[in-house]
Amino acid sequence: MTDYQGEFGQKFGFLDLDGNQVVGYERGYVGVNPETENMVVEIDYLIGEKIKEVLKKMEEL
Repeated sequence: MTDYQGEFGQKFGFLDLDGNQVVGYERGYVGVNPETENMVVEIDYLIGEKIKEVLKKMEEL
């Protein structure tokens, strides 16, 4: 996904903006089940190191 305007990043807490400047950013992921509209957001999260936890959360959605 591309987020050129930073709207997604701001909405879910991945970007910290001060005016038009990025003053901080976090890594993480957002997972959504379109059928149930359940969502999980993990900030400051290294997916590769915790892939089993991520997959479990995705299955639970």
